[in-house]
Amino acid sequence: MKTRVIAFALLFLISNLASGQTIAGYSFSSYPVSGTFKGKKAKIDLESNPNAKSYRTVITETYKKGKVNFAGYYVIAMWGCGTSCSLGVIVDARDGKVYDLPETESNSDNNCQEPCARGQLSSRMYFTSWCHFNVDEDKLNYTVYYWKESKKKFIQITK
Repeated sequence: MKTRVIAFALLFLISNLASGQTIAGYSFSSYPVSGTFKGKKAKIDLESNPNAKSYRTVITETYKKGKVNFAGYYVIAMWGCGTSCSLGVIVDARDGKVYDLPETESNSDNNCQEPCARGQLSSRMYFTSWCHFNVDEDKLNYTVYYWKESKKKFIQITK
């Protein structure tokens, strides 16, 4: 019975995520973008981020093949780095500069079967999730951020 309740709750949550409604009480539509990228993506600038060279292959391949999918101008690139670990960056399609995603090394194990991070093309909001798992409880936790375009950094909006 507990498994069915959890499965139903996750299905409901995922359907809400897909429709772009709210995460942990925060709405993607509350953090709209001022425009979206059109045109040819700039050449990637791996020199712009000290960590980018270490992951050049996955970042470059994801950027080349991927579409702009975050905050109007960015391509999200994420990859696994071992059990319960993910890393990621965003790449600005306008100038190719690379920026680290927040909390990507501590997304923890995801026994709740929830995407560990998500953003949208039309929003500057970005969230990470992790699942606190034990025999008695599966608890999904979120950290929500927004992308501050003028400072080129993520600002945490949840505690």
